[in-house]
Amino acid sequence: MTEEDFDINQPAETIIDIDAPNYRQIITAIFAGNYSWACILFLHLLDCIPTKYIPPQIYLKLLEDNFIPHISKQNQADKFNK
Repeated sequence: MTEEDFDINQPAETIIDIDAPNYRQIITAIFAGNYSWACILFLHLLDCIPTKYIPPQIYLKLLEDNFIPHISKQNQADKFNK
């Protein structure tokens, strides 16, 4: 979208196509205080590459903390003992 196409009174739904599940995830992250994760979700929603804006190590840590299911320490210990 170019600057000429932008209208300050234009509804947000016409600027960004936000569907309910994505919007809900972003709002939930904000309410939970996970502002960094909300930014990542928003970048994904806009089809941007998050590592263009944040360091890859931080991006991977955010994915690990918020998206990838955690393995309990007991399960990890069981894997190492086998």
